[in-house]
Amino acid sequence: TDLPVGLTARPVRFLDGDPVPVPDPADEAAALAIVRACESEVLGEIDSTADEVAEMFLGPVIDREATVLVHDGDTLAGFAWIENDPTAGESWVDVYVDPPRDDLAAALIAHGKAAATAHRAAVPEIAEWHLRSGCFATDDALVRAFEAAGFERVRRFWRMRIELAGADLAAAAAPLPAGVEIVSAYAEPLRRSA
Repeated sequence: TDLPVGLTARPVRFLDGDPVPVPDPADEAAALAIVRACESEVLGEIDSTADEVAEMFLGPVIDREATVLVHDGDTLAGFAWIENDPTAGESWVDVYVDPPRDDLAAALIAHGKAAATAHRAAVPEIAEWHLRSGCFATDDALVRAFEAAGFERVRRFWRMRIELAGADLAAAAAPLPAGVEIVSAYAEPLRRSA
C-alpha cells in the first residue's frame, strides 16, 4: 500500500508472554494515544480504555501480519487493526489516524482491502466474504475516506450506555421471558462442590 511521503509501516511488535505473546507496551501505549485522540476529536470525550486497546491486539482473529502501525519518524501517525474470521466469512479493518493526518486514512483502508482480498483467496470454499469496518458517524473525514473506497454506510450501534447515578433501573429493565429468572451464581445452594 502506498503511504504518504515520509511515513513507514510495520506490524505491531509482540513480546513473549505466558501463555501467549503480548503487544509491546510502547506500541500499545502509542495506539491508545491515537484512539483517544480520535475519540476526543470526534466525540469530545475519551471513551476507550487501555484494556480495550490491548484486547484489539490479542483477539483470536487478529491478523498480526496485516495489522500495521504507521509512523512519521518515531511518532505513530495511525494504524490499521485487521481481523480475519474465516468462520464468519469476513475480514474487519478499523482505521485510526492522528486527527491532523487525514491523508493517511485512504492508504490504511486500501491496506485493509488488500488484506481482506488475501483472506478470501486463502479459503476459496467460502462462497461469500465481507469486509467490514466501523467509525463514528460524526467522523466526517474517515466516513468520506471509507465511502471513497467503496464502503456503504450501514447504521449499527455497538456501544450504548446509561448513567447509573439516579437511574431507575428497575423501571428501565425489560420484563424477563416466562420461565426465566436471574439468580446469583454465588448463592450457596448453587455452588458446585469439589
